[in-house]
Amino acid sequence: MTLSFAAVPARAPAADSSRPPVLPLDYLAVMAQRQKRSVSLPPGLADAIERAARDSGISFSAWLAETATQRLRLKAGREAIAEWEHEHGRLTEAELADGRARARRLLAHAPVARRT
Repeated sequence: MTLSFAAVPARAPAADSSRPPVLPLDYLAVMAQRQKRSVSLPPGLADAIERAARDSGISFSAWLAETATQRLRLKAGREAIAEWEHEHGRLTEAELADGRARARRLLAHAPVARRT
């Protein structure tokens, strides 16, 4: 990813907080928008999340976001299957077995996300 930067002054301005900082021209395009939330967690759970995030090389917030995203995708998948079955009938044992085999193959070849 290439960032374009606005002109940087030859020397830093005096402590003049009225001037906005010099940011990349496409700063908003590359920075994800976030909503700040406050959550309460049992201490043991918070500690486990902190360890899992550290082991994954990501922040506590990023770990929570990735985990929530994964849960929402699974929920959407279950809902899509239920809708399909409502329209076409229940999946057969053969179709279920085929789906499970495909999932196992995909999961076996899925790269493990690890950030450093």
